[in-house]
Amino acid sequence: MKYCKNCKINVDADRNYCPLCFRELKTINEESVGEYPFMERRKNEHVTQSTHLLLKIFLFLSVSIVSVCTLVNMLINPETLWCLLVSFSLIYVWILVAHTILSRRGVFEKIFMQLVGVMLILWACEILSLNKEHWLANYVFPSISIATVATMLMCTFIRRDKSWILAFVFIILVLTVASVLFFVYLDEFYILSIINLAFCALSLLGYFTFSFKVIKAEFLKKFHL
Repeated sequence: MKYCKNCKINVDADRNYCPLCFRELKTINEESVGEYPFMERRKNEHVTQSTHLLLKIFLFLSVSIVSVCTLVNMLINPETLWCLLVSFSLIYVWILVAHTILSRRGVFEKIFMQLVGVMLILWACEILSLNKEHWLANYVFPSISIATVATMLMCTFIRRDKSWILAFVFIILVLTVASVLFFVYLDEFYILSIINLAFCALSLLGYFTFSFKVIKAEFLKKFHL
């Protein structure tokens, strides 16, 4: 008998990874099947209660800070929306703490959410800078996208489970956003954006070439087709 600590289920099969979350299963003795989940649940309940309390406190502080900063911004200098930078910075802290550090989500989800958080902060910086060169879309986003996709590809080769299917979906999203930005700023023609598009497209082609059957099987299973 095997047990998944993430899904809290017993798996009676000759497999090494959970069929739901694809994390590695823990082998347990038949005599402890009834006791192990109960002991594990009691241990997790105390940790979960403490975590929820800290998250509630941080949520209260975040809402208070954003409200005060927005009010001060509107009263003193409404032309410069520096409150956006404060708000997006707090959103990134939430992503970093709640989604990346405390959660048990897969590594690919954490990498993608880090990309989203960093992009929000930099977008606020671009708004405050009043720069018309669109440095975020033409320089920063392509650079960070290449780094993120490259990290996902490295993790794909390192990890043995099938959770890298999420990386395939996230690369599609990154490629979609990159394509939209490229056509919006087509007249400016920045080589870094072209490199980003080519790199994402080649990454997807590599997934299709070497893992098409696995990707097809996992999508059919996910959507119960």
